[in-house]
Amino acid sequence: MACFAFAASQATILTFKSNTGSSLPTTAVQGSPWYGDRVNATTVGLFGYGVGSEGFTPNVEVRYSGDRSTPTTYSTGYGTLETVLWGNSNSAANDVNRTTITFTADAGYDVSILGFKAADWSNSLPGVTRKLWITDGSTTIWSYAGSIDHVTFNDFNLSGLGLSGSTLTLNFDHSWHTGITDVIFAQSAVPEPASMLALGLGAVALIRKRRK
Repeated sequence: MACFAFAASQATILTFKSNTGSSLPTTAVQGSPWYGDRVNATTVGLFGYGVGSEGFTPNVEVRYSGDRSTPTTYSTGYGTLETVLWGNSNSAANDVNRTTITFTADAGYDVSILGFKAADWSNSLPGVTRKLWITDGSTTIWSYAGSIDHVTFNDFNLSGLGLSGSTLTLNFDHSWHTGITDVIFAQSAVPEPASMLALGLGAVALIRKRRK
């Protein structure tokens, strides 16, 4: 759902790299400390991040999961992408093998997904439709079904769509064959009900003043 915010948005980019630029260790997307949790700098511990012009996301937690396998990272073979998150299970074309990234904002904040990149593993499933989608709880708020490039990558720019909520999940299927990276997510403060009421009363007063 879309939301109003008084504070400027902040954004983090998940590059799935360490603080030295190498691929993340497997444990980074399989347990605490989780890669992407409460990012406040380009280097947090042994993890490395990109930063959007808005800043970082210290009020957002990130978790990874898979239907048939535990997600991990890989550094070659997915088009021109350097390091990706993938499903770590060699699945057949008819095996969905869904992998997810779930973003959960603290109370008083919303999280938004602004974009990501995806590539196919060396043309491993030619002609097979891949699905990528974002859910807000049980509701799908964005989806893509189509081909995934194995020569370069697909660049999904979602920044103008207003995809935000208290908890959002990025899902992708056939996740042995499909890898994703450069996931951009943001946080924004949600005004308290009293603040919204004051804003509404101020707007009413302004309208009345203009009518006089």
